[in-house]
Amino acid sequence: MSDNVLTFKKSKNENPSEKVESFISKNRKAILSVSVIVIIAAIAVAAFLLVKNNIKEKNLAAVDEIEFVYTNKSSDLTDEELTERQDAALASLEEYLSLSGTAGVRANLLAASIAYDKADFAKAASYYEAAALADEKAYTAGTAYFNAASAYEQLSDDAKAKDFYLKASEVPEFLSASHALFNVARLTAKAGNTDEAKALYQKVIDTYADTPWAELSQTYLIEFDVKESR
Repeated sequence: MSDNVLTFKKSKNENPSEKVESFISKNRKAILSVSVIVIIAAIAVAAFLLVKNNIKEKNLAAVDEIEFVYTNKSSDLTDEELTERQDAALASLEEYLSLSGTAGVRANLLAASIAYDKADFAKAASYYEAAALADEKAYTAGTAYFNAASAYEQLSDDAKAKDFYLKASEVPEFLSASHALFNVARLTAKAGNTDEAKALYQKVIDTYADTPWAELSQTYLIEFDVKESR
């Protein structure tokens, strides 16, 4: 039988300790081979994780450097100089926009901010969405979805704005979830869907009591009642 195949033959005259020793003796080469493979695999995994972590840190440092160069003394720039710096920053960010994780989030948020300042709301919305998708569990996801919705409102695309406000409102622990849900109700009312809007305003009140958006929702519900009673 091959030395690389584990075997275990029973013997009536061996006690458990002797059986183990006999098994190890007969299969020493196979056991050593397996042990070496396990060790090599562990080393390979550790090396991979180390390299991956180093790459992540390198990417994040690069994005931080781009942001520093972009924002450093930017208030002193002329409009023409600011535009040049914005374009340079966007060009430098290009290779990091498709990344996942923190570097991808940071790169897309910076690109979105620049695009929004340039009034390029379509690109801003796209960058904000990419920032959210780069790490949907990050605390930044809610803000990214909210800002994407705001950009779509600038484009008068209320349907997409409503969708992204709704996504923002559903992000766990998003601090502006009440505002996002209120905006969903507001855009629903704007579209003429009164009953749905009233239900959403009521949801804001029930879910986020004692917030300004709950109070404003109550005001809108009262206005609906007044209009309907006329």
